[in-house]
Amino acid sequence: MKHALFKVRVFAPVRFLLLVLFLFIQSMAVSAQQKITVACIFPNSEDIPFWRDTAAFMHAVADDLDINLETRFVKSNDISYKRVFDQVVNSERRPEYILMGRWGIISKQLLQEADKKNIKILTFNSNFLLDEHQIIGFPRSKHRNWIAELVTENRNAGYQLAERLIAHVKKMSIKDRDKKITIFGIGAYSDDAVSIERVDGLKQLVAEEASVVLLEVALGGWLRDSAYRLTLDALERHQSIDVIWSVSDEMAMGAIDAARKKGLQAGKDFVIGGFDWKPENISLIRQGEVTASFGGQIFDGGWALIMLYDYHHGIDFAVSGGARVNMPIYEITAENINNYTGILENYDGIDFKSFTKKHNSMLKEYPFSLNALFESKNANSQHAVDKKN
Repeated sequence: MKHALFKVRVFAPVRFLLLVLFLFIQSMAVSAQQKITVACIFPNSEDIPFWRDTAAFMHAVADDLDINLETRFVKSNDISYKRVFDQVVNSERRPEYILMGRWGIISKQLLQEADKKNIKILTFNSNFLLDEHQIIGFPRSKHRNWIAELVTENRNAGYQLAERLIAHVKKMSIKDRDKKITIFGIGAYSDDAVSIERVDGLKQLVAEEASVVLLEVALGGWLRDSAYRLTLDALERHQSIDVIWSVSDEMAMGAIDAARKKGLQAGKDFVIGGFDWKPENISLIRQGEVTASFGGQIFDGGWALIMLYDYHHGIDFAVSGGARVNMPIYEITAENINNYTGILENYDGIDFKSFTKKHNSMLKEYPFSLNALFESKNANSQHAVDKKN
């Protein structure tokens, strides 16, 4: 009898530890199952800096919110994109949500497939054109699982870039007051929604501004080399160009390369600006060669994750803001560059949970802005200093 009691005393702690371990493993398994699962399909290679930066911000947000995020990069054609989309929606571990951009004629097929698989879709980065909306409808209409479209304010940004460049020309006095300011525009493709909208913004300002003439808008397909050739040709044909307005920073660099070959210096002989916050252009803003770069689209994927996080937890963003959400584009110039370059380098210290309505019940509108990122980073840095002291 004593021997039996002795055995119980020896093994009871072991059994208890085994029970604790079992419960811990079970809780970890449940926790993993409860993680929000999201796949994002990018329409280009990871070698493209814009998409790489977009993915980096998304992963920073996902890590903070404990979201299981899978990012896939696809060659820029319909067949490759459809194949990867099918792989994602038909996988054994298919996600609850997919983030994707506008994808032309196959967009309807993708949305239909998502409806069949009951996967929620949020589109971002490239706005659907009006004739496309007539076919596929709007979020939460023809396709019940298309829950949101993040709409980038491209037209407004194109207008603002032109406005900024013209103001800079006037400030520099590189043009006689009695002569019109000449603008050479560089777009991408004739059927590219982003390029169309940004160029429309440029044309709107030119129509409103009597002191400005738009020489032409040449299309360079987002390529630096194409912009280089187009600008060389424009400089040969036009007597003077005061402003080069570019639909991307990459093509703005091609234009600067061409101007240098002709012995012209950006920021002195003409002014130039673009979009996308390319590091090379940001550096030239510091040096006074580039006037401005508009960007912020690299954050849209991360903002989308924050909205999905709240939606998943029963806080539907459409209740207060609708299913089509306008996403701003931000301007970096010589005046504000020191405030924001630290954010572009890393996202350490930013509390992304505070951007969600689940964790911040005081929020009425999402604080999706450069200023909010800057303030969060600074506040947490200061908090760390205070704790250290």
